[in-house]
Amino acid sequence: MYDWVSDDYRNAYIHVEMNGYEANKITKTLDLVKSYSEEVFPDAKTSVVGEVVNYAIMNGKLVKGELKSFLGSFILILALMTIAFGSLHTGLIAMIPNIAPVIMIGGVMGYLGISLDMITMTTMPMILGIAVDDTIHFTNHIKFYFEKGLSYKDAVLTSYREIGKTMGMTTIILCSMFLVLSFSVMNCLARLGYLSIIGLVSALIADYTLTPVLIFLTKPFGKEKKIVS
Repeated sequence: MYDWVSDDYRNAYIHVEMNGYEANKITKTLDLVKSYSEEVFPDAKTSVVGEVVNYAIMNGKLVKGELKSFLGSFILILALMTIAFGSLHTGLIAMIPNIAPVIMIGGVMGYLGISLDMITMTTMPMILGIAVDDTIHFTNHIKFYFEKGLSYKDAVLTSYREIGKTMGMTTIILCSMFLVLSFSVMNCLARLGYLSIIGLVSALIADYTLTPVLIFLTKPFGKEKKIVS
C-alpha cells in the first residue's frame, strides 16, 4: 500500500498512463477526472498533477498567445500594405488572397479532425507571412504596368507572363522543403509539413485567381487611361 498512500494514510496517489497528448481531449479528460474525484471523495481534497497537466496548461497558453500574434500580424501586414500601395482600399483587396490559405488550412484541419495545438497553430501565421510576399510582388507589378498606360487586363496578363513562373517555382521550392517534414515519425512535425504544403499551394492559387480578379473588378489604381493614337 505504500506505493499508493502516505505513511500516515492521509494522502492517496493514483497513477494513470495516457496513450495520447491531444490537447483538447486532455483538457476534457482532466475536467472529468476532477468532477469524478470530487463526487467519489466528497470529504477529501483532490488535485490532478503530472506532465499531462503541465502540457495542457502550456498548450492552452501558447495557442492563445499565437492566436493573438496572428491577429496582430494580420493588422500589421494590412497597415504595411496600405502604406506600400498608398491606399487602404488596395491594402484590403491585397489581404483577401492571403486569408484564403489560412481558411483552407483551418478547413482541412476540421475535416481531418486535427486538433489546434502549439505546432499546428504555428502553420497559419507562418503561411500568412510567406503568402503575402507573392501578393505584394504580383500586385505591385500590375500597378507598375497600369501606371505605364496599360489597361487592367493587359497589366494583369503582362504580370502573369513576367512573374507567374517565378511565383510558381518559389512555391515548388518551399513545398519541397516542407515535404521533408511530412515524412517525420513525429506526428506533430508531419502535420506541420503537409499543412504547410496545403497552405502554400492554396496561397499560390489564390494569387493566380483572386488577386487579378479583385483588381480587375474593383480597379483600385484609378480609371484606365485612354490611349490616343
